[in-house]
Amino acid sequence: MTVRTITDPADLSGLPSGGPATGGAAPLSRGAWAVTQPDAHLVAVENGALVARASVWWRNTPDDPERPGARVGLVGHLDGRDGGAMSSLVAASLDVLRRHGAARALGPMDGSTWHSYRVVSDDAPSGTAHPPFAMEPWPAERVAEALRGNGFESTAEYHSGLFPTLPDRSGDLRRRLASAEAEGIALRPFDPSRADAELGTLYDLSLDAFAHNPYFSPISREAFLATYRPLVPRIDPRLLILADQDGEPVGVVFGYPDWAEASRGGTVRTLVFKTLAVRTASMGRGLGSLLSLALEEAARGAGLTRSIHALMHDGNRSVRISQSRDVETLRRYALLGRDL
Repeated sequence: MTVRTITDPADLSGLPSGGPATGGAAPLSRGAWAVTQPDAHLVAVENGALVARASVWWRNTPDDPERPGARVGLVGHLDGRDGGAMSSLVAASLDVLRRHGAARALGPMDGSTWHSYRVVSDDAPSGTAHPPFAMEPWPAERVAEALRGNGFESTAEYHSGLFPTLPDRSGDLRRRLASAEAEGIALRPFDPSRADAELGTLYDLSLDAFAHNPYFSPISREAFLATYRPLVPRIDPRLLILADQDGEPVGVVFGYPDWAEASRGGTVRTLVFKTLAVRTASMGRGLGSLLSLALEEAARGAGLTRSIHALMHDGNRSVRISQSRDVETLRRYALLGRDL
């Protein structure tokens, strides 16, 4: 097996074929490179086939609360035919990160928490297995095995929770809306006719609201737009709600129907509660609860009957909102890390 390091995306076009049809790794696309901006991409070739791939980042990476002040490197874009090839490529990736001064490695993470990261650590914590929901990250088990086999251990825990019903809390919502309106706060749906401007607003809100989250690192406005523009046609504007105070955006909540239910031949009945963000200056005033109520009411109006609160960090304040009613833990996830 030969390992090659690529630093120019133009060189991706010269790689041998791979992917599930040939029993190899799927090549990284130039589009994925453009969005995630790896510092280097590693590929393993055996008998003329691409058998494993990985990317590494050592610039503009997040801090790790487990090692404050340590320079962090990332390992992501992991794919491979078998655990042995992937494990060898992870080891090679760690050598690259060491040479560039990283003292700590995290994975899997495709450049930042804006993109795909985490592994599934428990696929049925309640004892009942549930199929994946739409846009749920679920890398192959061999990804976690390749990382753990190279000394990675859990460094952050996350979970998704299933609420079996969307209760009618319209009365509570009306009372909270009246109180908010007295403070100059108004709620409005996403406007797809102004998609780029609306996405720019979401970018500004997210940078402020998530700046103190574990493993946060900023991305450029252009990278944010490139990541989320493709999702606009699938957005139900009723389920992406912005809060403005005196004309200035102060919060947003985003959910979407679980399209995966339709792909399995069933009726779409589940809201995936994805993102809740409130400007730092507006926290502690109940705006998060108001937005959550508004999203639930909009979902009920769209015919949805239950909800999944997706991919919550076990330490986030939003977990308190989602734990206010009975919930079944649907899935558990982990971000893995190790010292170098």
